[in-house]
Amino acid sequence: IMPCRSLHVPPTQSQGEGQNMGQISVEIYEPAGSVLSGNQQYITYSLTNACNFRCSYCYQEHSKNALDEKNFEKTFLYVERELKNYDRLMVHWFGGEPLLRLKWLTSASERLTRICEQLGKPYYAGITTNGSLFSKQTASLLKKNGVKQVQFSLDGEQEIHNTLRLHKNGKGTYESVMTAIQNAIDEEFTIFLRINLSLRAVGAFEDLVADLKQRGFDESKLFVYINEMKQHSNSMNGGGIYFQSVAEYAEDFVRCLRVLKRHGYSLPRIEPVDVNCAFDKPSSVLFGVDGNLYHCTTGTDRALGELNVNGELAASSSRRDAIHSREPWDDPHCTNCKSLPTCMGGCAYLDEEGKTKCNPEGFVVEQLLRTHLNTTQ
Repeated sequence: IMPCRSLHVPPTQSQGEGQNMGQISVEIYEPAGSVLSGNQQYITYSLTNACNFRCSYCYQEHSKNALDEKNFEKTFLYVERELKNYDRLMVHWFGGEPLLRLKWLTSASERLTRICEQLGKPYYAGITTNGSLFSKQTASLLKKNGVKQVQFSLDGEQEIHNTLRLHKNGKGTYESVMTAIQNAIDEEFTIFLRINLSLRAVGAFEDLVADLKQRGFDESKLFVYINEMKQHSNSMNGGGIYFQSVAEYAEDFVRCLRVLKRHGYSLPRIEPVDVNCAFDKPSSVLFGVDGNLYHCTTGTDRALGELNVNGELAASSSRRDAIHSREPWDDPHCTNCKSLPTCMGGCAYLDEEGKTKCNPEGFVVEQLLRTHLNTTQ
């Protein structure tokens, strides 16, 4: 891959007020990996489309479709053949709500673990869950089945969250997520807490962070990151939720990062990447409920490839080839962007959908650097 240019902050500039931004030097950086040379096979299983939440902004259809035994089998055969080319297997359980299919998850985990043992490859797993079914018993069972990482989501402080992220019975879910976080802490999972930032949540963001700290959910217990609540084709059209542009979101994104920093949470690193999204790598595969290959957890409307009963790629779309051969310097906008090394062309899915593909960091590079340096904002 083409060498990247990265922003490097000299140690002498890490303290004090009002440093000259022009003193930040530029150095050549060679990424550790590349799109074609990743040493891990990353598999995401969309176990089911069913979910027991009814989030007002959700883009997924809550059908009862789920991976069955026949479709699971062809994915296992695919993994068994492809894993020979990699050093380790990383699996992520997704949905819908994957814990609605806990029996299937544990059975599949056992099969994938056996495949790794036969090939002498390490096995790692994580899960994205809404938390409602993440009891102490379930947490312990997941741990026994190789799940080491868990991701939960909050949509703002309690009142806001409970208007956006509802259980199918119409009740709020804030406390159930908090209980799940505590269960994960007790079982010593690596925990990622995704905060879906909407226009409604910005004003009370500090209240949310203060509540996390008051409950003891500090930096030593979990990693907090912020994500824009985006409107997709199947999302609700409610006003006062979605940002009108990535640039608008970027400004509030920085403000919220400053809140996290004040409360002792880490900020996302500003560094070059080899690819914008792990799903864009040929080594990354998402299996849908039909056992076929899809682009990412958002792009599950059209299959990128179909597997036959032997787990072989029987048909592949031109979209799959385009995603894997996509080069950011083919786009003049990207080559002229100062944020290219940290973005590498933005989101391929949004690009394909004709939406703004740029990462928010590109709109607020200087503000981000000042936030990291703790200089005058």
